[in-house]
Amino acid sequence: MNSILDQAAQLLQNMSLCDRCLGRQFGNLLTGLTNKQRGFALKVVLGLHEEWQRKLKKGANNNRDVLQCLIRSGFTSLRDPFILQNHENRSPVDCELCNGIFSDMSLKNIARIAVETVSDVDFGTFLVGSILPSNLLEREDELRAKLNLDFGESMKSELNREVGKLVSDLLGDRAEGEFHNPDVVFVVTLQTAGYPSVKPQINPLFLMGAYRKLIRGIPQSQWDCKTCRGTDADCPKCHGTGKLYETSVEELISKPLIKLSNSSEAKFHGSGREDIDARMLGTGRPFILELKEPRLRKINLTEAETKINQQAAGKVEITLTQFVNRDKVREIKTRSSLMSKSYEMIIELGEEIKLTPEKICEIEEFFSNREIKQRTPLRVLHRRADKVRVRKVHNLELGVGGEPREEEFSVSQMNVKVVCEGGLYVKELMSGDNKRTKPSLAEILEVEVVPHNLDVLAVHSQ
Repeated sequence: MNSILDQAAQLLQNMSLCDRCLGRQFGNLLTGLTNKQRGFALKVVLGLHEEWQRKLKKGANNNRDVLQCLIRSGFTSLRDPFILQNHENRSPVDCELCNGIFSDMSLKNIARIAVETVSDVDFGTFLVGSILPSNLLEREDELRAKLNLDFGESMKSELNREVGKLVSDLLGDRAEGEFHNPDVVFVVTLQTAGYPSVKPQINPLFLMGAYRKLIRGIPQSQWDCKTCRGTDADCPKCHGTGKLYETSVEELISKPLIKLSNSSEAKFHGSGREDIDARMLGTGRPFILELKEPRLRKINLTEAETKINQQAAGKVEITLTQFVNRDKVREIKTRSSLMSKSYEMIIELGEEIKLTPEKICEIEEFFSNREIKQRTPLRVLHRRADKVRVRKVHNLELGVGGEPREEEFSVSQMNVKVVCEGGLYVKELMSGDNKRTKPSLAEILEVEVVPHNLDVLAVHSQ
């Protein structure tokens, strides 16, 4: 089996390699060293070996190629009069594997460019990534396969690490390296020929809170006009605004925060949503706002909350609780269907009916912990898959107003409170939706039921 010195000599005989590219082929050995140190050490030992052989007059002529390769690879310690007299004087050349990418000057230049791209960006953590020419990576793979090298590190891994060290030195206390959820990722792009480019990928900032929607008639998110998309001032649907409603919960929350963070845009993630004609009361509905490409990350949540509540007064009221990461978005989406909700509404009956206190108790008992099968409601069928969902009503209360009744009475309107699993359509629980929801209150009362003034009273955490 070839020794590591034999492999190093073979590498240098195949192509001129800088210290880093030579050392990288053994990057998983002695992990406390840098690849530059590994490569230099291998060249030193090879040089010592050749010098030892020369002085003992043992096969010096047979190792002429190794000496010349060391000289060409920039190993200046061999450039003494005796060696130059007995071997061709070949001047050092750029590394034939990386084309000079891993020279100290090149790496420092890349790091300098990276730092310059974020001179006006506020961030605390960063990561370096890279895009290298495929022919460069293939060349290294072919070399390792040819010489059966098993302990090498990837070229991209070394470039990312070495540039990262230099960026960290330039930034000082301003930011530190971070592999998980960095604020900024410097994407280094290198071409076979030409100047390296660095593009900063400014990762989103995530703010978590809860909102209360105090009025009816505004959606949670902006509804774009699909008829003209804002290009026709005479559009009968949007009148050229590009949206079907004047504002939304999303806009009222995101616009001030986009300005405060100097972000390019924002994306709203709510824990479910209420209907446009419903209010969201109680402690509010949890949400996360994703601010994209924020150039300012140090936001005072109390001040931001106050500003939003002042600008959205009478429409929306929020609390901002904390900064979170992207994982929390998936969590809030997943948990939405698992979180119970409390609702209150008024229902109008198609005709006056007679009830007794006993009958009301029977109805309430019937719906207690009752599973409801709901086929996708007709009103959302255009945007939801047509399937049957099974959800549970935990509790239902009927109120008829006035003093408690002891005898039979007539009623055409009632107040209803419902506590149920997330994802249950409460309007259809009342109306039956042409028998697409079973059972429903309309089915039990045997009369048409029309819900009005729906309010979400609470979104329960469990």
